Amino acid sequence: MQSGTALETERTGPLMVRALAIIWRALCAPIHALLALLEPIVSFVLGLLALLGICMSLVFEMLRPQFPFWTMMSVSLSFLLMLAAYHLVLRVTAGR
Repeated sequence: MQSGTALETERTGPLMVRALAIIWRALCAPIHALLALLEPIVSFVLGLLALLGICMSLVFEMLRPQFPFWTMMSVSLSFLLMLAAYHLVLRVTAGR
């Protein structure tokens, strides 16, 4: 025979998982809606900053030898990483 606590854990386990899933969806739905609404603007701005930063780094590297090329390239590439992180958060909150 099972003890009362083991039986209670067996019954409340799936219930707790379902309750946490409902709370997770309730939190993710408005966050995803906001992120999806802002996605075209964020993608455009971050992509533009990355592209302009890379192009300007290459131009200034050719024109000025003392230009901090690798610093600017790392900043520009970090904009691409931020864009990738934004899309990852958008995908996680979508619940697929």
